[in-house]
Amino acid sequence: MGHDGYKVKVSTFHAFSSEVISDFPEKFLEERAKQTIDDIESYEIISDILDKLISEQKVKELFTTVDRYAYLRDIKDRISKLKTEGISPNDFDKIIDSQEQEYNNKLLELENNKRIRDLEKRREKDKKVYDTHINKLIELNLIYEQYNKQIRER
Repeated sequence: MGHDGYKVKVSTFHAFSSEVISDFPEKFLEERAKQTIDDIESYEIISDILDKLISEQKVKELFTTVDRYAYLRDIKDRISKLKTEGISPNDFDKIIDSQEQEYNNKLLELENNKRIRDLEKRREKDKKVYDTHINKLIELNLIYEQYNKQIRER
């Protein structure tokens, strides 16, 4: 091949694509927004979002008074899973609605069950568990929406 063989650039498909995107960012605005961020940056973004939403009293279930970041790792893991599964905040909202409907159906079935002693106490207990779970999902979705917004802005 001679001397000209050294001028040939060899790379993997992913490295080549990444280089093209970084060389022509104006052509790939949406793809640049999808670039992976590191874990530390991800935790920082979620922490900032949590701080803001806690101060606005929009998050009540996904933190404790002792440690406001107690659920930070769980939130990040769940957001990662939602992204991996391709579930958008709008899709997740529909899933939450479906889950809430399922819980309501379970409560109705419970009311119709005559074999359970102390039915009202059991219903209250189950309703509290279901409501807490739904509220956590709603708060997670709110954080997820804010997270996606922050990623796009960055």
